[in-house]
Amino acid sequence: MFGLLWVVEHPPAPAEPLFGPVLAVVAAVEAIVSFLLPRHLARQALASTPAAIVDEPDPDASIGFRDRAATRRAFADPAALQARVDELSQMSLVLTCALRESIAIFGLILGVLGFDLPWVAPFFVAAWLLLALAFPTGRELDGLVLTTYGVPLRR
Repeated sequence: MFGLLWVVEHPPAPAEPLFGPVLAVVAAVEAIVSFLLPRHLARQALASTPAAIVDEPDPDASIGFRDRAATRRAFADPAALQARVDELSQMSLVLTCALRESIAIFGLILGVLGFDLPWVAPFFVAAWLLLALAFPTGRELDGLVLTTYGVPLRR
């Protein structure tokens, strides 16, 4: 669609040359926000989620002082917490993708307004690169749980 728009209906000159730099600054700020805001919101939502933590015998530890078994902290219901973490990761992913896709939309707007390809293409390339980094990993989600509760979710 972008190529068709570019070939068929490209204005001879930009309507307002200031739009390019302004949208570039807005896109840069939005790229930074796309890294910080979803993680912050997910951390807040997870912190408001109650999770019971219990002490359980640690099967990997050796017998301790006076034959008492060593214990470790664990979640009482790890399946429920895992379901909540999965929900929050989906919310975070949707918000991250929306913020990063809007950078490409800024490039589309510049193209419609008559800006040349050297102004338009970086917005699309930046959006594609940022979208490639958007998908959360299990390590990131485990780190979120560990920093929130001080107890790892998976062993």
